[in-house]
Amino acid sequence: MPIGKKRKKAVLPTPQNNLQRAEFRFSDTTKHQAFYRQWNRCAYCGANLIYKMDHAHHVIPVQSGKLNDQHDVFLKSLDNCVILCEDCHLEIGHSGNFTKGPVAMPVTFPYSHGQEKEAHKTWSQQLNAQWKRKFPNLLAIETP
Repeated sequence: MPIGKKRKKAVLPTPQNNLQRAEFRFSDTTKHQAFYRQWNRCAYCGANLIYKMDHAHHVIPVQSGKLNDQHDVFLKSLDNCVILCEDCHLEIGHSGNFTKGPVAMPVTFPYSHGQEKEAHKTWSQQLNAQWKRKFPNLLAIETP
C-alpha cells in the first residue's frame, strides 16, 4: 500500500444480514434463465458474457426484504435477477456510482432482455410495481 494512503475499514455483515442474503440467493436455474433471457449479454453494458465472469444481481436488493414476508420471495425470482459482467457488477452493486439514485432501478439494465425492447419495457414496469409496493413513499423511475 502506498505511503499516505488510508486503508478502508471492512464493514462486517451482521448474522441477520448473512442469513438474509442466503435466504434470497438465486438458484442456478434462475441464473441460467436470466443469462439466456439476456441473450448472453451483460444487462448493463451489453458486453458478451461468454468469456467473462458473470454475476447474478438483485435489481430490488435483498436488504429490502424480510425473511418472514411471503411477498419477498419475489426477491429471488427470475424477474428480479439480471446477469452482469464483473466490471459492471462492481460498479453497480458495490460502489453506488450511478445516476439513477442509491440503487440501480430497472431502467439501468437496458439489455435485461437482449435486444427485445418491448420485453425490457414490460419487465421494467413489473419491477417498478414491486418497488412501489415495497417503498410506497419513493418514486420509481419509469422506463422511457
